[in-house]
Amino acid sequence: MDKNIHKILLKPLVSLNVVTFLVFFSFALQRPFIPVFMEEKLGASILEVGYAASVLGLIGVLLSVPAGFISDRIGRHIPIIAGSFFWAGSLAYMSIATDPLQIILSFAVAGAGTVLFDASISAYVGDISSTDNLGKTYGVFNAAIQAGFAAGPIAGALLIIQMGYRDTFLATAVLPMIAIVIVIATRPHRIGNTTENFIESSLKPTKIYRSGVIWTGWISIFCFSLLLAGVGVLAPLYVRFLGFNEFFIGALFTTQAITGAFGRLPFGRLIDSTQRITRFMEWGLLLMAMSTIGFVLSSDGGWLLLMMAFFGIGFSLAFMSATVNIARGTNVSNRGLAMGFGSMFRFAGFTVGPWLGSLVVSSHDSFNAGFTNGFIVMAAFSLVSIPLLVIIEKYHYRVDD
Repeated sequence: MDKNIHKILLKPLVSLNVVTFLVFFSFALQRPFIPVFMEEKLGASILEVGYAASVLGLIGVLLSVPAGFISDRIGRHIPIIAGSFFWAGSLAYMSIATDPLQIILSFAVAGAGTVLFDASISAYVGDISSTDNLGKTYGVFNAAIQAGFAAGPIAGALLIIQMGYRDTFLATAVLPMIAIVIVIATRPHRIGNTTENFIESSLKPTKIYRSGVIWTGWISIFCFSLLLAGVGVLAPLYVRFLGFNEFFIGALFTTQAITGAFGRLPFGRLIDSTQRITRFMEWGLLLMAMSTIGFVLSSDGGWLLLMMAFFGIGFSLAFMSATVNIARGTNVSNRGLAMGFGSMFRFAGFTVGPWLGSLVVSSHDSFNAGFTNGFIVMAAFSLVSIPLLVIIEKYHYRVDD
């Protein structure tokens, strides 16, 4: 029995999902509470909170493409291990921070770790999957991400209530180290010995920059990342402003993650049966934008949870369709680079969202008006992007025809 379990855990897809869960669980354990920690424990302004989150995104923008290129050249294992190690180090440093600037530095290290991990593990999932099962495989993979996001906030809230912020951050750093052990113990999957039988070998790396399909994926990634990071910074501060405690903050983000997780597998099957999936990105972005605006229409706790539930569903649909779009348009020789660019757009959104949201809030004398306008301005970016995706899609298929 133990031997069979060991064999199952060492299968590439299973081990990748376990590693993914651990890393994103560690992320979700502390991420919703960092804005409150900075504001209440370190005396940071809302703008400084936004800067900290934006630094993570900025580092990601600078390193995403090099990380994807490195992943294609040296394999997926080393970047995944290095990224997990940097992430663990940033959490440990955060636990001893006494100044907002130290949190900003920690987020810079976290950005480097996240981009190394993200580009390689996303490409690795594509490497071990056939094209006709990409949606299902990425559905399982993204379900592992959402499971981590679902379990993390509530667990983080309970730990913070029992242990305090600093001890929780330090304990969380253990999880990426466990992930490293699992990656080291897993036999590397040889890139290119399975998937190339299913993918067009004529697709050259240079064509990814001219592919309308891939561009729609990248643009979608930027927009949903902007909303995800911006709401991730403003929502905890907003509900704290309304008088809710850490447990409600955890429940809020757990609700978002659970609704997103339940949508992953059905959306994956739907995407596998559809050739043109840009419409799924558009509907996902629309749902995220409308729920972001709806978030400030009422201070009722039930309403806030409902809006975050819709936000999670929209994110799930946009994320799944964008990721599969990129995976379909690439092969094992350039998927890491394409995912690296995808990470660059993701981190660009992570940079712009918190900065923009915190800037709008800080520019108002009234916090209530500031939060309202901050959420609306962020949502406007996604709403504007939807017509752009429609135009690109129509041009792409007209050229192909």
